[in-house]
Amino acid sequence: MKNQVTEPEDRSSSSSDIKGALLPPEKMSDEDFDMKGTSRKEYENEYYKKICSEVIDNFLYLGSDHIAQDREILKKYGITHIINCAADYSANYFDEHIKYKKYHLKDHVRE
Repeated sequence: MKNQVTEPEDRSSSSSDIKGALLPPEKMSDEDFDMKGTSRKEYENEYYKKICSEVIDNFLYLGSDHIAQDREILKKYGITHIINCAADYSANYFDEHIKYKKYHLKDHVRE
């Protein structure tokens, strides 16, 4: 099984980026975060929320609410079904085009 990560397509500027592009967090040092006034966790969340990760080749993908709201990304990967594990927070955005299974799971605040 191949674990493939798709780079974020949106490379627009944000307060937590460096030179207008989000760099992978593993390529940054702790000094980068001190200088920008952003915690590593905040930066990682901003970076990874825009990634659709392929878990099982051409079959199973893992993504954030940000991905779930982007119809073009869902079309690009041929996603027809979504397991919504955060139904209290994330809506079923495309009920007319995608089949959903909803779960109301909770993360602990420190996770």
